[in-house]
Order: sequence, then structure tokens, then C-alpha cells
Amino acid sequence: MNSLKALALWQNSEYTSMKPGLSRIRAFLKEAGDPQDSFRSIHIAGSNGKGSTAAMTARMLEASGYKAALYTSPHLLRINERIKINGKEISDGDLAGLSGKYLSLSKKYSLTFFEFITALAFIYFAGRKVDFAVLETGLGGRFDATNTVKRVVVSVITAIGLEHTAVLGDSIEKIAFEKAGIIKSCVPVICGCSDSASLGVIEKAAGQNKSRLYIAGRDFKAGNIHTNWRHGTQFFKYSGLGRVFKAELSLLGPHQIKNALMAITALQLIRNASFEIDFEPSLQALKDIAWPGRFQILKKASASNVTVLDGAHNPQAAEIFAKAWKKSPWAESKAAMIFGILGDKNYKSVIKIFSKTADKVIIVPVKSARNLDHSISAAEWGRYLDKSNISLAPSFSKAAGKVPRGYSTLVSGSLFLVGEALNYFKRK
Repeated sequence: MNSLKALALWQNSEYTSMKPGLSRIRAFLKEAGDPQDSFRSIHIAGSNGKGSTAAMTARMLEASGYKAALYTSPHLLRINERIKINGKEISDGDLAGLSGKYLSLSKKYSLTFFEFITALAFIYFAGRKVDFAVLETGLGGRFDATNTVKRVVVSVITAIGLEHTAVLGDSIEKIAFEKAGIIKSCVPVICGCSDSASLGVIEKAAGQNKSRLYIAGRDFKAGNIHTNWRHGTQFFKYSGLGRVFKAELSLLGPHQIKNALMAITALQLIRNASFEIDFEPSLQALKDIAWPGRFQILKKASASNVTVLDGAHNPQAAEIFAKAWKKSPWAESKAAMIFGILGDKNYKSVIKIFSKTADKVIIVPVKSARNLDHSISAAEWGRYLDKSNISLAPSFSKAAGKVPRGYSTLVSGSLFLVGEALNYFKRK
């Protein structure tokens, strides 16, 4: 079995072999030469929005002339997506080579899949001599493998919601505490949280670390927002940190405006740290940013219906998706949702929220051992929709064929499912 296939199989145990703590990955990185110390980082945590914010930040840094690395998770189609430099994924050869070279060392320190991929990303970035690495946490923050970086220029904490409660804690305050674990001494922090519970925890952590805190809506905000849904663009005015910019964004939904505000603020703080930032090309870069599976309009929209992919898998993300859908010009059309979710998610709340956006639901299995059984999913949907509007399909392709003519198609519940959808539509 080659290294890439071995990685793909290992990935399936990403959440079944979690071992909180940073001692193992720190020991691995030390033996590998501490690659994480060779580049500066922008570190991003949060329950939702962190991937989009990371992608925008990295793209703007690249447009400003820097060699910018991006590390995100999970991937939609292949592992290579997680590790990029200036928008280009790590090649199969480089990924297989690094994996083969360091696999035995990873076993020595009993790394998890996520820890190993994080370490390989650091090694790859160091070898390519990147200027900045924009890093998205995988889970939490305090004990996340990405939290081994030291040369952090800006920390960002996006929205926080109830997620992974078995690992992070059963309250917003406990989860916020884990996310706030990425805050470093005297390093500025950007916060996109709007609830008092999260803000209180983050303000306390920032104060303890003597880190200046910049809060969305207080220190930076958007105005003059206009969304062209059919062309897939949004226009807005950024105001913050004493500057005003006009920008165009190629990601849809009010939440993406907020993510863009945090990314622009990150660039401002990088500039304040004495790095050159050319804002004109950086802001221009937002016009062609792509981040698949996040309110992604896949097919050319007609006047009456559309196909939308969104990996929302927790209540907060489901609410964000539902609000964006209701603001869209297709909200009045009939909609069928192709739905699949993992059993360890808060599926009851997610289904309740989605039931207000879908007239029909087609339940499909997610390709994961953690898939929620279709009978449980159907029973939960049955609390909100008539049984005649609930159906099952053995695969995404079969589900796509069951969407009634003239209906909009909404695909959500899991990024695993969105990956399947992208593969399906790619082949069509």
C-alpha cells in the first residue's frame, strides 16, 4: 500500500483516537527540527467561519507579494487540499514523500492522523521557506496540534457555538475557553463572536495575555452591503482601525462579509507589525476567492431554482445557512434537501432548523463509520415534514435523481456529503 492510500485509511480514525495534549507532537516536531519556528503564523480558531477567514487571509497575503501558506481541515475531495502554498496544493509526490519519510517517527510518538498531517504541513512550509502560514485549528485550540506554533503575528477567533461537546465541554463558556487557548502573550486578537458568554471568556484570556482585542461590530464593521446573488458577488464598505476600504467578495451570505472583515483586519494588524501590505491588490483578490462547500452555488442559477452546497453540520452553521438561503432570490421556490449527517453531531437541532428551508428531504448515508442511521434521521425529520416528503436513497447519485423537476437542490449536513456532491457534479 502506498503512502497516500495509507493516509486516507488512517484519516478514518481521526476522531476515534484523539489524545488531548501537545507533548507528543512537540516531541515529534523537535526531532524533525522544529519546522514551525521557521515561519510567521496567523492562527485561526472558531466553530464556524475559520476556514473561509483563513482562505481569504492567505489569498490577500499572496496578493500583497508574500509566499503565503494555508493549512485547513477537513478536506472535501483529497488530503492535498489541506496544505497549500500561494493557492497551490501540495503535490501527490511531495505528500507521499514526506509521509513515507516521517511515518515511523509518527508511530514513535503515537501521533493521531491530524497531528501527523499538521506536522507534515509545517515541514513542507519550512522546506519551501514561506513568509507566512495561515493556520486553521482542527478542534478547539488549546490542545490543537496547530497550537505548537510560536511566531504568531495575529490570533483570530471567529464565531463560537456548541460543538464537539464530549471533547470541548458542554457549555459555550467551556468551548470558548478551549478556543481562547490559541491566544499568545502580547499578540493581537481578532474576535468575531457576538454573544456575551463567548466574549467574556475571550476578553479575560486576552487580558491575561496582555493581548489587544479587536471585536467585530465594535472595532471594525461593514456598511453599504449589496449582494448580487445571480452573479455570486457581494459589495461592502469596510471601516475599522482608522481606515475605510471598498471591497467586492465572491463568497455569498452575510456571514462571509463578517469573515472578510476579520481577514481584512488581520491584514491591518500584520501591517501594524511593520510588514508591508499593499491593500489595493489584496482587496482585489477577494473578488475571485473560492472556498468550496460554503453556500456554494454549483450550477448556473436559473430565475426559479438553484443548486447550493453547504457543509453546515452544527446548529450555528445551519442557522447561518438558513438565513443566507432566506435572503436569496430563490427562497420562494420549492426546495429539496439532500441530507446526511454524522451521528455525533447535534442532529436534532440541525434538522429542526433545516426543516424550515426544505419542502422535501432525501436522506443519504455519509461515507463514515460515524454516519447517523437513516431510520433515526427519518424519524427526526418526521417531526417537521409529512412522511410523503421524506425519502431515502442509498447514494448521492440516486438522491440527485429523486429531486423533483423545478425544485432547488440544497445539499447539507456534512462536509463528507458535500465532497460526494462535488465528485458527482464534476462527472456530469
